[in-house]
Amino acid sequence: MPFRDVLLQHGTPVALTDYAYLPTAVAGAVVVFLIKLSEESWSRLFTALDAAVIGFWAITGVNKTLAVGSGWLPAVLLGTVTAVGGGALRDVVLGRVPAVFGGDGLYATAAVAVAGVTVICVYLGVPGIGVGLGVTLALAFRLTALEPAQQPGLAAPVEGGCDAAAPHRSR
Repeated sequence: MPFRDVLLQHGTPVALTDYAYLPTAVAGAVVVFLIKLSEESWSRLFTALDAAVIGFWAITGVNKTLAVGSGWLPAVLLGTVTAVGGGALRDVVLGRVPAVFGGDGLYATAAVAVAGVTVICVYLGVPGIGVGLGVTLALAFRLTALEPAQQPGLAAPVEGGCDAAAPHRSR
């Protein structure tokens, strides 16, 4: 995220200097173009991927901040801003209200939690565990915070509770 790199005063933003960014984006666009998914399947996939990506961006923000010698608090803040800002930018480009503003459950909270766990793991000398734990934590926060109708593989509750969905038997 260029904003993060500018705040860290760490030279030119990586997206402008690393040649892997453009081919990765083009490959992703080609895959999405070639694979046909129903709206329901896409919604389920997007929900899970969005949750994981929050974790990855928070981890990236923390690691870049710690790499330039900043402390734990700036790392947590920039990890959170990286995750939430990236999702908000994506939503704006897609013409949607950013999830963080739209009442989406635990969007920023997941980013803060992942950033905090990542900082702790880096300070303990186990950054690899921090990556796995961070992404798992983001998935857990986001998927449990969503309403049942939005969770992948779950249906919305039937009005009237369990009795309304059960067939009535005569005695």
